Amino acid sequence: MRVPCHVRSCVCDEHLSDVKRWSHHQVYLHDNKLAHRDLKSGNIMMTIKGQIKLIDFGLCVDVAPGPRNDMVGSPFWMAPEMVGRRPHSTPVDIWSFAISLLELANKDPPHRKSSIKCMFTFGTVGCPDPLNEPAKWSPTFKDFLAQCLQVDPAQRATARQLLRHPFVLKTAAQKQMAHLINQIFMQTAISQVVIT
Repeated sequence: MRVPCHVRSCVCDEHLSDVKRWSHHQVYLHDNKLAHRDLKSGNIMMTIKGQIKLIDFGLCVDVAPGPRNDMVGSPFWMAPEMVGRRPHSTPVDIWSFAISLLELANKDPPHRKSSIKCMFTFGTVGCPDPLNEPAKWSPTFKDFLAQCLQVDPAQRATARQLLRHPFVLKTAAQKQMAHLINQIFMQTAISQVVIT
């Protein structure tokens, strides 16, 4: 599901900081040696009460036996090691989640017009200059992205490390997120009303 334009335009740094609950989901998966491998905006849901839910575990794998080498998932959210068909494990989920945050921040994932350009760029140089309007975002958000978008998966932050990041620690309250979601649903409903 694509995020509607009027919804994306009201997203700010404070709203994006509501990643703590996502991080708890990832810690659970990664502690159990599971990699989702298809994290993207369409697979991260938020209920009208502000609860985060991960869906679509069709590509999820047990990485306890060792890293995988196959290329699966959605190109715009694919980590460099997966694009290069190099061994990969749970860090691919961290990269993909950062790309999902970029999609909210920039209104589209990087290189949205060409999946080939996206995969080539991610596979060779990563995601340099990820934000379209860097001045709009806090230094802590930029650092959070930098921790997640390391080309070398060994240098990428883990979900457990991200739980302690200052950006996550300033998480918006679930009640605030529920209020935002209700506003968005109201805006959507009102925009769809046809007056005859």
